[in-house]
Amino acid sequence: MTKNFILFDMDGVLLLSCGYHKALRTSVERVADALGTPDIFLRENQIAQFEALDITNEWDSLAICAALLLVEIWKTDPHIRLNGNHHHKNFNLSGSSIFDHYLDKIPQQGPYPGEFAYENICSDHPWLDSDQQKYLNLILYNCRDIYLSPTLPGHQEIVLGSDLFRKTYALEPELNTDGLLFLHDTPILTPENHDQLRRWLNQQENFAGIMTNRQSSAPDGHISPPEAEIGVQLIKFADLPMLGSGILTWYATSHLNDQTQSFLKPHPLHALGLLQMMMGETFQNALDKAYDAWLGKGKQSDWNFLDGSTIWVFEDSAKGLLSCRSACEIMNQLDISVSPALIGVTDDPIKRK
Repeated sequence: MTKNFILFDMDGVLLLSCGYHKALRTSVERVADALGTPDIFLRENQIAQFEALDITNEWDSLAICAALLLVEIWKTDPHIRLNGNHHHKNFNLSGSSIFDHYLDKIPQQGPYPGEFAYENICSDHPWLDSDQQKYLNLILYNCRDIYLSPTLPGHQEIVLGSDLFRKTYALEPELNTDGLLFLHDTPILTPENHDQLRRWLNQQENFAGIMTNRQSSAPDGHISPPEAEIGVQLIKFADLPMLGSGILTWYATSHLNDQTQSFLKPHPLHALGLLQMMMGETFQNALDKAYDAWLGKGKQSDWNFLDGSTIWVFEDSAKGLLSCRSACEIMNQLDISVSPALIGVTDDPIKRK
């Protein structure tokens, strides 16, 4: 029997991620206000441009915005830092156009946009002194480290809410706020669409899973917030196999002792691992088989279930499409015949392009 597989992205496909976007805009405004530039804001089309460039993690885009603001402010006051103090001096910056200048000239990004931004900003501003470069390094190289980043703690408290922030990170919250994911994220599928998909899944040859770069819970004390779990509860598909950032990071660090490897889409391991989970494998066994296949050491017998099938991917950025296409190429090398069907889903003209 020929099987059909659907890999869904979450944000922008199954879930309208207004909470993430509102949290990012709020965090940029908080940083701008603390730096004495209260008129700076981040527009929706700029968020779309970040995502179109594969900068889809708000931890990265927030840090990049903070770094760009600092560089402009340093032209007037070279000693300003994000040190928790609010600077009452109002610097005359031109709206949010400094973000446009950066976004209009950079290429599509790899797995670590913060590190790329550091090299790019320092190259474009050779007048930065060693202390300023060191501070930008702190912001951009640690933008995903909750315990080192100057920008991430406040942002994650806005995203998760103060109570879940404390529970997740064992850090004392400062904002006394509710989580914007709970307040502003909404399902995209209508109740009718939801029921149609359920009926499709009730047919034994059909399978679906969720491939998301959202943070997700992970075992063995690996600290990762349950943002993907919040999402699947909101869309009422908590029973679908879901592979998120927390599990993939845990696998790289605990099983491969590699803290630099990113297996998140567009890496093929993200799609391959989820496909194994859709057939009932535990996430550890699924990732072991996916990792072996990526290395060229996969067993054909582990992947025969895919032979002759079509793998559909619904995505609002290129990452998941690339992950699936690469996964299918790996399968073809194992003489497993699979065909990718790559579907881009977005109303935004920047992301459509």
